[in-house]
Amino acid sequence: MNFIQLTTSPAFLIPLIVGSIFFSIGVNFITHFYRFRARSTHVKGVVKAIEKYISTMRTADNMKSRQVYYRPWVEFTYKDTVHKTVGPSVNSLRHKLGQHVDVMINELENGEIQSKVNDKINIVIGALFAAMGVVAILVYLIGIGGNIIASIAMPILFWYIGHMISGSMLTGVSAIIKDIKEDGPKNNSTMIETKKDYAAEISNHNLWGNIFGIILLIAALWAMNHTYSQLPADTISYVKSDFSGFWSELTAGKRSESEKKTIALFGIGLFFFLTSLWSLCFTNLKFRSPGF
Repeated sequence: MNFIQLTTSPAFLIPLIVGSIFFSIGVNFITHFYRFRARSTHVKGVVKAIEKYISTMRTADNMKSRQVYYRPWVEFTYKDTVHKTVGPSVNSLRHKLGQHVDVMINELENGEIQSKVNDKINIVIGALFAAMGVVAILVYLIGIGGNIIASIAMPILFWYIGHMISGSMLTGVSAIIKDIKEDGPKNNSTMIETKKDYAAEISNHNLWGNIFGIILLIAALWAMNHTYSQLPADTISYVKSDFSGFWSELTAGKRSESEKKTIALFGIGLFFFLTSLWSLCFTNLKFRSPGF
């Protein structure tokens, strides 16, 4: 069996197939959101409750992974009738009780309505799925040495199928996938509906957010200090006296390989330091008060 036969065998096509599916889901998730928004009527809704639930899934090694998610329940009025809809599920608190949000309404020919919260997190979710798909396709194309035509054709094919399904969902025509209609909370979920419940959840959310942020901050500071101390004394003196000159030499490849690696590790530590600092500031500024 030659190499071309190997790279087109079912086993070697798995990264391409999985990648194409993820890419199609991600791109169509984004385009469906924009198509829905373009044809919809917009009204103001109010966050009446925030649902907290735990999603359980199995990992590749057959272990259970549990993740806490939050999603807002929004109440809005359309043509003198009160309706409810839910926002996207994310693993952090993004809404407050009583918050006003934009709701998009698509009215079908049979009088039924489809509603979505106008939340740009949909674009982020879609982009993440598309990125995972691209990585898997690159694994097939570069890592395995797959066929470039298949790497282009298969994602386009899956995207086209998803695009057709998206269009039929928007018009109400029978489709393989229907718009999800939520009649109530998920099983074993908790509904945050009062000021007291919200304040308690915020306190718990801040506690764990601060603990994780502080641990990451300390680890980043240790890594920065440890890598910085590995630099020779004359290099440290050079950095302090003429940082721009040192940086120019570093980017031009004129410094030693050991210094390059040390500076790279210092940069990684600095990145995590800034990330943890931002996380701590963001968490405490956004959730310093219940917001009623």
